[in-house]
Amino acid sequence: MSNIIIRVSPYAIPGLEYRPFAKHAPTAVSIFNIVCNYFNVDADLISAETRIREVVKVRQIAHFFAKNTSKQSLAEIGRAIGNKDHATVLHSVKSVKDLYATDKRFATEMKTIYNKLCMDFQIKLTLTEMLA
Repeated sequence: MSNIIIRVSPYAIPGLEYRPFAKHAPTAVSIFNIVCNYFNVDADLISAETRIREVVKVRQIAHFFAKNTSKQSLAEIGRAIGNKDHATVLHSVKSVKDLYATDKRFATEMKTIYNKLCMDFQIKLTLTEMLA
C-alpha cells in the first residue's frame, strides 16, 4: 500500500491555516531569512542601525515569528535579528499584534509569511494563538 499525500493551497479556503509536519522548529536566523526574502529586503539592511519604517517592520515581524516559533530566548533572538536586546524583541511583538489588529494589508502579509513558515518548519501554534 502506498502513502498518498494531499496538499491543499492555504488560499483555497478562506481562513485556512496550513500546518503540515516538518522535521524541526525554525531558528531566528531561518525566520529572518524568510521574512527578508518575502519583503525583498537585504538582510544587512535589517541588521543596520536604521529606523526606516519598512526596515523596522521587517525586523519586527521576524522578531514576532521567532519569539513564537523558535526555541531561542528573547536575548538570542535579538542578537540574531538586528543585534537588539530582549526588550526590543518584546516591543516588536506588541507592535506586530497592534498593527495586525488594525491594518488589513499587514494582516494579509502576516498570514502569507506564516503559511510559508508552516511549509518549511514544524510550527506548533496557529497564527491566531500567536496573536492572543
